[in-house]
Amino acid sequence: MITKRDSKYFSEIGRKGGLARIKKLGNPGTESGRAKGGRNAVIKIKELQKLGEAVAFNAEKRIGPIKRNLILAEFIGVLFGDGHVGKYQTSITLDSKNDRKYADYLKDIIENKFGITAKLSFRKNARALDLTVSSIAFSRQMVRFGMVEGNKLREGLHVPQWILSSNGYTQAFLRGLFDTDGCVYSELKTINGKEYRYIGMAFASASPVFLGEVAEALQRLGFSPTYTP
Repeated sequence: MITKRDSKYFSEIGRKGGLARIKKLGNPGTESGRAKGGRNAVIKIKELQKLGEAVAFNAEKRIGPIKRNLILAEFIGVLFGDGHVGKYQTSITLDSKNDRKYADYLKDIIENKFGITAKLSFRKNARALDLTVSSIAFSRQMVRFGMVEGNKLREGLHVPQWILSSNGYTQAFLRGLFDTDGCVYSELKTINGKEYRYIGMAFASASPVFLGEVAEALQRLGFSPTYTP
């Protein structure tokens, strides 16, 4: 309980604190006070940005060069499917219910094969999880291996040439792509009065060019895909 006497005491403390802040930062109700507050905010934001860059560059020093192999080819396919590469972070968004074990599998690849820490976080009020690597160096290497930085559709996706140079790389890439952005379906057909059930796989993309490249990659592997540009 706060008595009337106590409330006057706290009120006086608050008044003195306010006067001290105005003396230090300026009256926020005046034009000069707002300007001073704005300058201080800009300085603070720059300090935080520098801190973020310092942390990112520290991560850059700790990661070694990543070499081309089947695991990398599969991971690039994952990024093409459900991944995003920014300047400071590389992230993969998955279904938190159905893809939980797969997220652990990818986290293990990142940490034990690529040598950098990955963070797994669950979104509130959504059935989704994010697997994130906070590193400028890692993002740069993913871009070097063919993933685009920023909006994938706007920048334009293309199957990397080094992926197409080997059937093994192509298979691994398509495995990662279909694991994240593909689906398996069952289709029932009737031929000459007899029913046949087929199992098929489907992949959709808003990029007609990329969709065509995926179809060509499947053809090189001996499949006969059908697609609509």
